[in-house]
Amino acid sequence: MNTIQKRSMSVVSTCAVLGGLLLSTQASYAAPVRIQNPGFETDTGSTINTITGWTAVNNGGNGGVFTPGSDNYPGASNTSSSFTSAFGENVAYSNGRTIEQQLNTTFNPANVYRLSVDVGRRLDVPFPSTGASIQLLAGNTVIASAVTPVPPNGGFLTVTAWYSPRLKNRNGQYNQLAGQPLTIRLLSNDRNVFTGQVNWDNVKLKKF
Repeated sequence: MNTIQKRSMSVVSTCAVLGGLLLSTQASYAAPVRIQNPGFETDTGSTINTITGWTAVNNGGNGGVFTPGSDNYPGASNTSSSFTSAFGENVAYSNGRTIEQQLNTTFNPANVYRLSVDVGRRLDVPFPSTGASIQLLAGNTVIASAVTPVPPNGGFLTVTAWYSPRLKNRNGQYNQLAGQPLTIRLLSNDRNVFTGQVNWDNVKLKKF
């Protein structure tokens, strides 16, 4: 059985450029933050604008979940469980619509946060020419973000965004956000002009 092509690439905000240095000066313990349905495996079959645990924000286009076939990714089968994607059998998709989830965890400006998402490019549909990005928010404020590069055709890559108080909160500008709920946001930049589809999988958030 062929498996989906996947490679890791750390694509980061300005914080992440010095990610290794940040962690060397922070506590070494990384605590995973709970995300509901992080691999989009809860839903069965294809959905449109409905993803368990997530909100498909109505800002143009549509989004949902589907189980890819071999015409989408090498080795995939939408009639069996043989598909080995970045994480499980299903992936989320966005045709311009933003997908987000507000977590039950609140922001501590003294913590380091690392958001990582596997981003896929289908064989049969182009990746959005306008690009895609991932964001971590505290309340309504973006505290970490990364623009995704174009993944390999028929494959996934891992995109990472960081928040670090040593680089982003030197002047205490984020202290006022303490206690605000964290939100993960996955964006296709197409909005109302469709240029392609982005697939999402294996969403992880860790705090240090």
